Amino acid sequence: MLGEVSLLNQARATGRLEIAAESVRGLKGLGVAGGIAGTAMDGIGVYNYYHPTAENFNSRVTPNKAAVDGGMTALGIWGGLPGEGTAAFYFGVDAFYPGGVAGFGSAQVSEPINGVVITGSL
Repeated sequence: MLGEVSLLNQARATGRLEIAAESVRGLKGLGVAGGIAGTAMDGIGVYNYYHPTAENFNSRVTPNKAAVDGGMTALGIWGGLPGEGTAAFYFGVDAFYPGGVAGFGSAQVSEPINGVVITGSL
């Protein structure tokens, strides 16, 4: 009886894992599509960087940033689970933190921590 219950629980767990795997595959496709769209937008931004006008002032991307973005896209697609997590963190900071990754890396601490004011970059 105990063996039958164990096999039943294993079958249920396997079914849940298969459903979870299918869900992750759908997210992976969404990530690849986002990576392709981001790479295309970076390409336009690099073009605007080399051909500046008043209209495209806010849509310029340096070649270095485009290279890092492309590297993170590749890491997210082919880097397995650690690569996906790293690329997702990079995207979150770049998209939602004020100043993007550069702003995150140079955030200033203005509040005293344990009575000590820390200045400079993090």
